[in-house]
Amino acid sequence: FINTFIIFAAKLRIIFEKTMKIAALLLRCSTDAQDYERQKLDLIDATKRLGYSTSDELIFGQHITGKDNVRKKDRESIALCKKAVLDNRIDAIFINEVSRLSRDSIAGRLFIREFNHEYKIPIYFRDLGKWTIDPETKIVDLSFQTMLGFYFDMAENELKSIKTRLASGKRRNAREGKTI
Repeated sequence: FINTFIIFAAKLRIIFEKTMKIAALLLRCSTDAQDYERQKLDLIDATKRLGYSTSDELIFGQHITGKDNVRKKDRESIALCKKAVLDNRIDAIFINEVSRLSRDSIAGRLFIREFNHEYKIPIYFRDLGKWTIDPETKIVDLSFQTMLGFYFDMAENELKSIKTRLASGKRRNAREGKTI
């Protein structure tokens, strides 16, 4: 009886592993002060909650600016994520928030269009709790795709504001003879 149970459990595990959906995590921090590990743990929790699994080799992240220049090339983490998609290693991509994908409104829109229409891979934005493509029906959420464009615009404007505030602070400190 025990041998039969062990064989049954092993077969059930194989079936479960074949039906388990696999997720990639796409992370980005602009500075070392930002919490890369928190992003990762938040996304791992989201994948589990939504019935996905992931592994270390499917976590693509780096400390880099979100101001992408798609005319030159994709940043390394996105290029590696695209390769995993093309190699059919993943069923979905999880991203913590829109600005973690890009702070460039054009680049962000191009990434979404590419993943939605060329690769047909669902992207889940944890902060919004929404998918770009329904993972079950595989239907693109065009209204969300449009809404994401506005989020990319806001992320780009936020970056401009941050740069303006930092420059203003540096000028003020220089006038007052302060160094940091």
